[in-house]
Amino acid sequence: RTVFAVPSRWLADRMIAAGLPADRLHVVPNPLLGAAPAFDAAARRAARSRSGWPADRCVALVAAGALADPNKNVATVLAAMAGVARPERWCLVLLGRPDRAMRRRIGTLPVRTVLVEQGLDRAALAEAYLAADLFLNPSRGESFGMTNLEALAHGCRLLCSDLPVFREIAGAAATYLPSDAPAAWTSALDAALDATLDAALAQEP
Repeated sequence: RTVFAVPSRWLADRMIAAGLPADRLHVVPNPLLGAAPAFDAAARRAARSRSGWPADRCVALVAAGALADPNKNVATVLAAMAGVARPERWCLVLLGRPDRAMRRRIGTLPVRTVLVEQGLDRAALAEAYLAADLFLNPSRGESFGMTNLEALAHGCRLLCSDLPVFREIAGAAATYLPSDAPAAWTSALDAALDATLDAALAQEP
């Protein structure tokens, strides 16, 4: 008798709705592979220095192997960043490869951008999470949301799509936004910048 392990209650419900008996499904959330380092402001400053990303800007990280994949919906982040109130205070770091049209669009953004096209090993990805202030995930659909969990474990603020599975995994630790509403993302980014700057001021001696 075959049983199935799935990473989220959301996915289990979809499989039951498709006809798989509930007693053959077990929800086993994906674990973090490797412990995240102890997070504090000093660790972030050190990681930021090693990365070469600017220390005086809010760094927002996006990670998607294929940045132009419609399901990953990175275009919403680009549209949102085009409208932020203080573009000079932002650095957008994109992990993944864009297509030609997206590459051109990235080049027109008013914020500083860093494009990392080569694949990162687990240690380098952990360093990227640690160096960032925010993690942005505008995906239109996922079965779990591993990158969200990894980003939270490394101290990032999380802005993500309002998907049931994301709420299941991140709970109250994230800010949830409609996947295809760039204006809502712009407003959330402006608010996150204010919160990041306030937190930085509070940590100054």
